[in-house]
Amino acid sequence: GKGCVVSRFLGTSPASSAVQPLLSSVCEQLRRCYNTEKGVPSDFKELKAYFRKAVTEWPSEEQPLSLFIDSVDQLDNSNAGRQLEWLPVSGLSPHV
Repeated sequence: GKGCVVSRFLGTSPASSAVQPLLSSVCEQLRRCYNTEKGVPSDFKELKAYFRKAVTEWPSEEQPLSLFIDSVDQLDNSNAGRQLEWLPVSGLSPHV
């Protein structure tokens, strides 16, 4: 099957140092990869929920997800980016 590979290297630009543009860009890539119609929200709370749904519900055996986020320590603390509460670690699909 065709997998979805998403990689981000944080801290390389102002947009990659804040969690909101990071999630926006990752969600947009996931949306295209999994061919879903639902647009990516701009509100941070909705964006977090969208991201959680994307990584817990969309990956499948036919289309697994590989998500690489490097240097999370480079995030600034806007939207509590450094607390990593936006990054789901439980309830993930077995195909992530």
